[in-house]
Amino acid sequence: MWDSSLKTTINEEVRIKAENIKAPVLLLSGTDDEIWPSSLFSEEIKSRLPQTEHFDYESAGHFLSFPYALPNMPSTIYEHVGGGMVMKYGGTQSANANAAKESWPVIVSFFTKTRLLTQ
Repeated sequence: MWDSSLKTTINEEVRIKAENIKAPVLLLSGTDDEIWPSSLFSEEIKSRLPQTEHFDYESAGHFLSFPYALPNMPSTIYEHVGGGMVMKYGGTQSANANAAKESWPVIVSFFTKTRLLTQ
């Protein structure tokens, strides 16, 4: 779905204007995100909002959440949503675990330096 939508001309009137964001932005993405092209879209946001921090995790999928957030969630999920449609979230077990482990200090550092988290 995303691949075909990216082949059409983007209508600037409906695009979210990320360049208007006035707050610090941290983006985490996985190169194997099968829900949407998070790596590509994160780089697009960064190109319009250069102060954005973007960390892209090789072979990680859609759920590269920080440790302990979703302790019972499997690393790769195939969700049967009806009508024969299956949603695959992507990533390998080790890549998702690595992204979760590596992203946690990044998140804490971001919140600390932007004063969104105080010690």
